[in-house]
Amino acid sequence: QRDLPELPDNVRVVEFAPLHALLPTCSAVVHHGGWGTVCSASYAGTPQVILPQQLDAPFMADRIAGAGAGLSLPPARALDVGEAVSRLLSEEGFARGAERLRADMAAMPAPNDVVPEIERLVEHHRP
Repeated sequence: QRDLPELPDNVRVVEFAPLHALLPTCSAVVHHGGWGTVCSASYAGTPQVILPQQLDAPFMADRIAGAGAGLSLPPARALDVGEAVSRLLSEEGFARGAERLRADMAAMPAPNDVVPEIERLVEHHRP
C-alpha cells in the first residue's frame, strides 16, 4: 500500500477478501483472469474487466467478453482500465450479459446430480 498513490475515499486496499461474499455487492470487478475469480464473478453476476496474463486466462477473458459479461484488455493496455470500467457501468448490456451468465451457471446441475448419470452411461457403454 505504501507505493500506491492517494486513493479515492471509496477505494479500499485489502490483502484478502472472500470473493463469494464481496462480489455480489460490486457493480464491476477488475482482475487477472484466474479461474476462481472468473467463476466467482460470473456466479455473482458481476461484470468483469479482465487483464489476462498467463495459462488459460486469455481464453477465459475472451469467453467472458464473448458472453457480453465483461471486457478483456491485454495487460499492455492496463492504463485503459478506468475507461473499461466506465463502459461496464454505463452500458447496460454488460450487466445483462453478466446476469445471463449467472442464471446459466445457477441452472447447471450439481455434481451430485451428474455423477449417477455418468455412472449409468459408463456401465451402458462398457464392452
